[in-house]
Amino acid sequence: MDKFDWRGRFFFFFYDITKIKSFNYLNLYLNQLKSYLFLCDKEERTPNFCIIGNKYDLEGENKIGDDKINKMINNFGIKYFDISVKSLRNINNLIQFFVKTYDKLAFPEK
Repeated sequence: MDKFDWRGRFFFFFYDITKIKSFNYLNLYLNQLKSYLFLCDKEERTPNFCIIGNKYDLEGENKIGDDKINKMINNFGIKYFDISVKSLRNINNLIQFFVKTYDKLAFPEK
C-alpha cells in the first residue's frame, strides 16, 4: 500500500462485475488498506471510500453475487454503487454522493 498517495480525501475502488478476478483484487486491496489505516496515526484524517461495480449493462454476465458484495460493504463499512458507464446507470447518484460528501468536508458549517 506504500505506493498509494493517501493524502486524498476520496478513494473510488472500481471492479468489473463480469470478472471475478477484479473483485478478488478489490478484496485484497481493501484488506491491505484496512491494515494500513489501523497502523496510521489516529490524528490523520480518514479518507472516504466508495466501491463501484461497473458494467451493469452486462448484468446477465455478472460473476459476483449480491451476497458477496453485501458481505464486503458490510465488512468494510463502505458506500457502494452499481453503475454502467456505457448506459450511464447510477452515474448521477455517484456524482451526487461525491459532491454532497465533499461539500460536508469542505464546508462543515453548512
